[in-house]
Formats: sequence, structure tokens, C-alpha cells
Amino acid sequence: MARSIVLPETNLLTVIDVSNMDDEEFLGDIIGPILLMMQITCLNITRSEIFIGTLIDLISCLPNLDLLVVSSLAMLKPRCLSVEKTRTLRFISNNNKITKVKLHRTNELAEIQFLLGLCCRVEYLEMDCANGVPPEGFIRFILMKNIKYIPNLSSLCFEISQTEEDIVDKLKKMIDFEQLCHNYAIKQIKNRIYLRWNL
Repeated sequence: MARSIVLPETNLLTVIDVSNMDDEEFLGDIIGPILLMMQITCLNITRSEIFIGTLIDLISCLPNLDLLVVSSLAMLKPRCLSVEKTRTLRFISNNNKITKVKLHRTNELAEIQFLLGLCCRVEYLEMDCANGVPPEGFIRFILMKNIKYIPNLSSLCFEISQTEEDIVDKLKKMIDFEQLCHNYAIKQIKNRIYLRWNL
């Protein structure tokens, strides 16, 4: 059963159950009437299990998305996509308007890579790497990919498992030593790290 919540007087669509949304027509029947009432600019997926095809279909039904919030991609593993679905993925990657992505409960860099490939216009990325990806690996991966693949990305926020007093110094040393970026600012507020570049 597919269920969704639309909050009154907002442009947020929260999807809480996508278990039967493998058919794009079925998905269009559910979301179509909502789009007649408002332009959805924020999609919040709270379900932890979602297949690539379903996520592609959701985004293709919502052409005005600016913010994508995904609870977890732990169960989002690459599977054989049809030729048509692969074309749709390429089209959505090149044409969606998503500039902000929030990913909670990140376990591996492949999840981030998939989302960045899907949302190539992203400017702001927020994620929780408290349980999986170490901050150094995450920053290195993002900044090395940034120049060619995600040129608009200039701001990161990520949560770490515990407050480390010297984490910002470690990250600064790594960024400077490896010359990952210039003109950047980094700060820590409790267990959240904020990094901006191209200032």
C-alpha cells in the first residue's frame, strides 16, 4: 500500500511507504492529484528501503524538486535497470532542479556517489556519517569529485559520532596537504562539521 503525507500550506511531500510503487503509472496516479494542488519542491523519503527504480520514478514525477531528503540508502543497491529506466535516470540526472540533498544514516561512499550522480546540480550536501564513512574519507571523496562531476557543490554539513576537539585541525591539515581546495572555511558546532569553499 502506498501512503504519503502532504502538509497543508507547504510544498513538502513526505513518502512513508513505497512498497508497491514499482509501476511508474501507479506512482503517477498517486502523485498526479497532489501536483494539481501545489508544486512540490521538497521530497522527504522516510522509508529506509527503496529501490533505485522507485526513486527515479518519484523524482521524474516531481519536476520542481529543490530539496531531496532520504532517510537511508542502506537497502538501495544497484540492480539491473531496464534500458528505458537507464535512459530515464540519465535524463533526470541532467534535468532535475535539486540543489540540496540530505542523507541520514550513511554507511558507505557508494550511497553518496549515487545521490551525487542523480543530483548533479547539488549545491549543498548534508549527511550523517556517524556510523559509517569517516570524515576524512568523505571530505576527500567529495572534494576530489567536485571539480569535474559536481561543480556547483560548495557547502557540506556532516554529523560525526562524537565531539572531537581536534577534528577540525586534522581536516584542515589533510585539505591543505593534499591541496583538495582553496579559499575554504571549516568549523565545528558540537558534533556537526560545516565546510564551505569557493568563498
